[in-house]
Amino acid sequence: MAQAKKSQRRKKGGISSAIKWALAGAAAFALVVFALVIASPDPGPQAGQTVFDPDFEPEVTGAPRVNVVEDELIDYGDVQLNTTIQTSYTVRNLGDEPLMFVNTPYVEVIEGCCPPQAQVSAPVIEPGHEGTVSFSFMMHEGMGGPHEFRVHLQTNDPAEPDKQLTILSNWVS
Repeated sequence: MAQAKKSQRRKKGGISSAIKWALAGAAAFALVVFALVIASPDPGPQAGQTVFDPDFEPEVTGAPRVNVVEDELIDYGDVQLNTTIQTSYTVRNLGDEPLMFVNTPYVEVIEGCCPPQAQVSAPVIEPGHEGTVSFSFMMHEGMGGPHEFRVHLQTNDPAEPDKQLTILSNWVS
């Protein structure tokens, strides 16, 4: 009879000591993780971007500024069909705020067909850093002739939210 009363007390008495230890261990683990997150240094730039000038002085304060290193017009001239063209633009942030791509850069067809898909190395480019926008394309039989693509870089740069680049090519057999 005494054993039955002891068993009933344990059931009514609340949490067992094993559960208390498990909860205490989980709480301690959560505190350690929280402390590590708070104490960790700034991770710096994301993968896909690099510092272009260690002595960088922003050209613009209070905003990002998009800058494309290469010519904004690239003319490949006559290109043999079935040849792959690889294009890459270096995009710099000359402002003192992070430059963010609002949308994935897209390619508009002005003349021709078959726009390539653009890829960005990083969706955010920190001040004084640069990233790349790249793509490749090829035309085959039946797709010859002049092509004009307009690449749209839509960013949070208030002075130029839709930076446009032009690519020309004439596909021949």
